[in-house]
Amino acid sequence: MKSLDLFQLTNQVRAGKLRAHDVVKESLARINRSNSTLNAFISINSEAMKQAGELDARIARDRSEGFVVAAPG
Repeated sequence: MKSLDLFQLTNQVRAGKLRAHDVVKESLARINRSNSTLNAFISINSEAMKQAGELDARIARDRSEGFVVAAPG
């Protein structure tokens, strides 16, 4: 996932090759690993994992779902 841009991530999630849940999980892990050094994030959406799960469910019903709501940090 690290080498994919937002457009590629969006297409992969829409196609069912990646789950939004996995993208968000990896993003949060990267933030946790690096933010103490970078101090780049003021706040993190506490509902991100829930929203990603909801997005995955919508995509499973209808592959034409909109953009990914999160991208790796």
